[in-house]
Amino acid sequence: MSEPVNPGKSQAAMRLIAQTTFYNRGDQARLIQFIADAYAPELLEQQPPIAKAAAFAQMRHLLGKTRIKRWIVMNEHDVVARMEAENGTRFVVELKCMDDYPHKIIYFMQHPSSS
Repeated sequence: MSEPVNPGKSQAAMRLIAQTTFYNRGDQARLIQFIADAYAPELLEQQPPIAKAAAFAQMRHLLGKTRIKRWIVMNEHDVVARMEAENGTRFVVELKCMDDYPHKIIYFMQHPSSS
């Protein structure tokens, strides 16, 4: 039997959980603030917090709330998680954060999943 997963030991997992929580609540103001605080400047240059939050709002409108179904990979600074939306859509999220405090997110990607 495998060891139980403890997301609290992973900086990346805690950030994915926080982002998913704000997304599911539909709290745009808090999601924008989270993105501004948690994402590395390089990612914010590519997509400012308001634009990223707007993309998440569109995704929530189409898919509904999401939840983490299974942690595929988890270590302190990166995670891969299988997610499922209210409408049944499944996808995989990859999130990596800096090794050093404040552990800003340096990579975030969503991929379709067939299973």
